[in-house]
Amino acid sequence: MEKLRANHSSNTFEKALRFLAIRLRSRTETEVYVEEIDDARTELSKKYEAYKQARAKRVAATAEVRFLDKVLSRNIVTLSLEARAITRGRRADPRFKKLFPRTPTKHVTPVATPKKREFVRNLLSRLKDDRELTTLRHHAEILDKSLASLEAALNDREAARQVEQEIKADRDQAKKNAARVYNRMSPRLQLLFEDEPALVESYFANLRRRDVDG
Repeated sequence: MEKLRANHSSNTFEKALRFLAIRLRSRTETEVYVEEIDDARTELSKKYEAYKQARAKRVAATAEVRFLDKVLSRNIVTLSLEARAITRGRRADPRFKKLFPRTPTKHVTPVATPKKREFVRNLLSRLKDDRELTTLRHHAEILDKSLASLEAALNDREAARQVEQEIKADRDQAKKNAARVYNRMSPRLQLLFEDEPALVESYFANLRRRDVDG
């Protein structure tokens, strides 16, 4: 009998516990242990489903962040194109340099980084306060809304990540409890069938394939 360990996947736990419960029902003297195994499997299944849901929510929140980051980047590029038109394509023009000290594409490539968001806040400050940029000021409201939406999405993702970590800890604890219940079944069965080691071994599934949870 191979012991269940914390690094086995939840699917492996499900396989092992289900198999053991079926085998325990095969004989009257071992049926008494079925409820304990079923309870452990049910609890782990519930925690695992909750974890998968929480993980999916965090991944979905990341998709929203990436989308809103693209919207923000598009708005930055639109501003840069209009700024180039006003300065007749002269990137060395002070008005252009105030907004884009580097090539605009270098500012939009990172995805929702603090540095990128700080760059946008600096853009907003320039657009709102600099008289030389009055003709571009209408971009400020667009960028402001884009940045606010992105930062709200980042906050939502962080909240989802924290929930995911909490639920993962619950799942891991359920795995530990299930492993403890499963692993102590072998010595119990050995006491019942002390002259039948092959019978005892037949109660446990083959767990040689090492699936692990992420």
